Amino acid sequence: MDALSLVPHEQSVGAYLACAMFGAALLSAVPLAAAVVAGFVMGVIQTATQLQDPSLAFIPKVVATSSAILLFLPGGLELLADFFASAIHAAISGGALDPR
Repeated sequence: MDALSLVPHEQSVGAYLACAMFGAALLSAVPLAAAVVAGFVMGVIQTATQLQDPSLAFIPKVVATSSAILLFLPGGLELLADFFASAIHAAISGGALDPR
């Protein structure tokens, strides 16, 4: 598995499962980081202004998370397409489903 590729080098079920877990973590990290940063910034602003309303932090988190998803959607879809194409090719050729 390369740095920015989810296609494993070996044709085993364990390698594909490891790549799938790494891909899930990689694709969910960007929106999660955007939400954490937006929540921290809004927490600092709420502390500085002494406005402790939970609804004030909701909208910036939604905007930050949505924009992160939209910004990284093309790259994420490309990673997923490569992974699923490799998995389907291995399954059809019998490489990943070999019980050895």
